[in-house]
Amino acid sequence: MLSYPMWGYPFLMYLIGTAGLFVLQMALAIFSFSFAYVLFIERVTNSWSARVIVLVMSVPWFAYMSVKWPAAIAVPLAWIAIGLLALAIRRHLDVRLLCVAGALIGLAANFRSEMLILGIFLIVTVPIWHLGSTRSIRGLMKAQYWGLLTFPVLLIALLIPWAGFQYIKTGHFLLTSSNSGAVSVITLGQLPGNPWGIDHNDSEQSRIMHSLGFDSLDPLSATGNAILQDYFLDAIADHPLAFGKKVVSNTKNALMGGLYIGDWELPLDSEDKIYIEITKEKIKLALGLNPNTQEIQGYVLDGTWDLPFRISFDQVLFGVVLASLMFSNAMLLLSIAGGLLSAVKRQAEVEIKIVVIVLLFVLAMAALLQYQPRHINVALPAILALALPLIPRSIRVPKFSKGKVPAKLKENPLS
Repeated sequence: MLSYPMWGYPFLMYLIGTAGLFVLQMALAIFSFSFAYVLFIERVTNSWSARVIVLVMSVPWFAYMSVKWPAAIAVPLAWIAIGLLALAIRRHLDVRLLCVAGALIGLAANFRSEMLILGIFLIVTVPIWHLGSTRSIRGLMKAQYWGLLTFPVLLIALLIPWAGFQYIKTGHFLLTSSNSGAVSVITLGQLPGNPWGIDHNDSEQSRIMHSLGFDSLDPLSATGNAILQDYFLDAIADHPLAFGKKVVSNTKNALMGGLYIGDWELPLDSEDKIYIEITKEKIKLALGLNPNTQEIQGYVLDGTWDLPFRISFDQVLFGVVLASLMFSNAMLLLSIAGGLLSAVKRQAEVEIKIVVIVLLFVLAMAALLQYQPRHINVALPAILALALPLIPRSIRVPKFSKGKVPAKLKENPLS
């Protein structure tokens, strides 16, 4: 396939091999998380309890970065670029930092196409919110602000070779990979009982192409991508209310579903593993969190779905995993509250405004297109930066000066 996936990850795999790629992913994960911690998280809180929470919450970050997928390269590069963008604005629009930030986000977009959308979203919203909060929008057109354009110019410039290659080979000038149409159509299936009759699985893209009379056309080709993009837009136009319900459903799932914490292989026999999966699907079904309907149908057909509840070692392990998901979900909800508080503060620091914008972007992409827990991991530094300041100080151990006891503690509790 000439137009999918983006060239970056396959090229790196060819260049340095699987082992070298894993080392690079971990190095980028460590550097980007540390950079984001110093720039965004430590700026708002540096208490010992905050450091403990950051350490615990780093598990989803490194679990996400350990998987062999392009996002494990693109996301760290994007966060380094986001940090440099914040530094550039704080340093009165340092053009050198803007150039490096634009180049990094452009490089990231050669691994994952949504980084192009993120870069454009940032360069449109950040100046309006941050610079516009202290200056008129007309003032943004002054000469000193034109340096901001180096960010999107370099972002797009680094995608021109890919787009040129696509045009020569396929006749389509594409800055992105050619799977956006297929992904968009499949995501309509995330609404249960949707009017389009679409299931949320990859086989739907071929079925839809067949129904449109394009049996021999690859849905992931540039031409197939254009056809499916049109189909997606037509589907929304035909049933706008249903699409609105799908957005609400995905938003609810994103807020309640927690983060991706890795695919853990527990040392259990096959029966225990099946029981864990059934329990997990029952919980997702009860909460309305995107249950895997195909798996459930299989369990119902083979008679394992109605196994009686039991408590065993594997259930305890599953409980630990579930508790970690609930904790990550609480952090996400706190971060949204922190983002709302920051949004009403016109004089909030640029770093906080940027992480609010990144979190909004990630949630919007999950709502409008596809939600999976791993998609929310992208915003983890933003989640921590916004949630940690809201953790009550009352959970911290008070420190009293030697020989001094607060008056309330001196009172006789029986009086």
